[in-house]
Amino acid sequence: MLVESPIVAIVGNKGAGKTLFLTFIGEHAHFMENRKVFSNFELTNIPFERFDYEMLAELPEYMENGVILMDETQMGADAYEFLSKQSKGITKLATQLRKRKLDLYMTTQRFSFIAKRLRDLTDFIFAMEVLRDQNQQIIRGMARVEIYDRNDPFNDIPMKDFTFDGRPFFNHYNTNEIID
Repeated sequence: MLVESPIVAIVGNKGAGKTLFLTFIGEHAHFMENRKVFSNFELTNIPFERFDYEMLAELPEYMENGVILMDETQMGADAYEFLSKQSKGITKLATQLRKRKLDLYMTTQRFSFIAKRLRDLTDFIFAMEVLRDQNQQIIRGMARVEIYDRNDPFNDIPMKDFTFDGRPFFNHYNTNEIID
C-alpha cells in the first residue's frame, strides 16, 4: 500500500479478528515504525494514547505522526447520524490526516454502517473471515484477509489475500471491552 496517510476499513463478522488485527497494527506501528498509537480501546504492553469519539471529533492538536486505531467505527460515525457534530468532526479529521502524518485504521461489521463521507474517503478495505479446521471448528485468532483497493475501478477483485495469525496478540487487548 503506497498511499500517504491511508484510511483502511477492517470489515468482518463478529469474532472475525478485526480488533485483534488493529492490535497487531498498533504494535507494529509503535515497535517497528516508532510511531505514536492513538486508540479508542485499551491496549496492553503497547504504549498508546486513549481517545473517545467525542474527543476525536474535536480534532485534538496532539494527534500527529502516528496511527489511529478506531474500533467499532459506527459508534462514532454512524451512517444514520451522518449530520451529527461528532460524525462531521471525525470525517473532517479524516480529510486532514496527511497534514498530521496520521494513518487511520477502523473496524466495523458492515462497511455500510459508517458515515458515507468516511466510506468515500476510505482507501482500502481489509475483509476478514475466520479460519476453520477440517471439522469446521473456528481456529481462534486465525483469519483469512482479503485487501481491496477502493481506488481501483475493479475493486471487487482482491489485490492481495493472506492468512493472519493473531494468536501472539491476544493478551494485548480485552476482546470483551465495550466501545461506546
